[in-house]
Amino acid sequence: MNTTIYDVAKKAKVSIATVSRAINPETRQKVAPKTAQHIENLIQKLCYTPNVAARNLCKSKFKSVGVIIPHHPGIFREDYYSKVLSGIADALLDVDYHLKTVMLKCNKKWDSYNFKLGEGVDGLIVTHWHAFFKNKVALENLGVPAVVLSDVEKNVRAHYVSGDHFDGGRLVAEYLYSQGRRTIGILSGPPDSIDSRQRLDGFNSFLKSKTGKVLGADLISCGHFQEEKASDAVDELLSKNKNITALFCLNDNMAFGAINRLRQLGIKCPEQISVVGYDDEKRGESFIPALTTVHVPVYDVSKEASEKLLGLLTGTSLKKDFYYKQTLLPVKLIVRDSVRKI
Repeated sequence: MNTTIYDVAKKAKVSIATVSRAINPETRQKVAPKTAQHIENLIQKLCYTPNVAARNLCKSKFKSVGVIIPHHPGIFREDYYSKVLSGIADALLDVDYHLKTVMLKCNKKWDSYNFKLGEGVDGLIVTHWHAFFKNKVALENLGVPAVVLSDVEKNVRAHYVSGDHFDGGRLVAEYLYSQGRRTIGILSGPPDSIDSRQRLDGFNSFLKSKTGKVLGADLISCGHFQEEKASDAVDELLSKNKNITALFCLNDNMAFGAINRLRQLGIKCPEQISVVGYDDEKRGESFIPALTTVHVPVYDVSKEASEKLLGLLTGTSLKKDFYYKQTLLPVKLIVRDSVRKI
């Protein structure tokens, strides 16, 4: 049977409140040193483990900001997450809050999880929220304020900070059109990615302004944002339309996979089929050919998100002005060697 705080108090012949104060670093000084040492000795002898969750119930603030990121293989080798963590950490440098990384499995939904109690955080920065929560209302029931990176959706009780992905898609369409590329295939992200839809919407908005039409289903294939799945997506597009002269990959990982697949098929990039990525991963600079892409200021987005959250937590921002807001940072086209003018 597990030892409880009641057992420790009984053995020490003190109240439960005294034991609680003795094991909490913030209140230990309120207990006589001799009594505190006696309690500590009993805790070791009885193998008592304090119930952190129960202790947290009594705390109103933890001076901690959590960042939710997906837990999958190679996560910290990805350029994106190093930029996210750097931006958040730098925003916390000069304030009395520390950073807590909360890594969650995407095969489980966390709609009912109490992050304040379970993780000891006062607020959250959330990446890829649709991967962790089944219902939109989950963000409203987190128990702590949240700022969400990207995947902007209206009427959800959170503050969103993101790159302007609609404009990013529009920039790519405008550039490829200026280079004489007219039949353009799209490698999209997963169906639940709002960012992917916004990039495609921006692309189609320019296309419609020039041609009166948007891309048909024969020019769109899902690559799930994964390099290894880009090959199948390229094969699918080329089987549907032999006249493709350019590919817009809605992230850089798919662009790398697409160029490698074109090489395997004996198709020259950029001469026969030009390729544009999205995100501006560092690898794109040294890739052959160097990747034309859209730069998203991930570091700045993450830093801005942290500052928005800190403003609420420290009282410098009004609560009524915090939720249901969107902050969009500009993106820009980075022209390299993977596109050539016809």
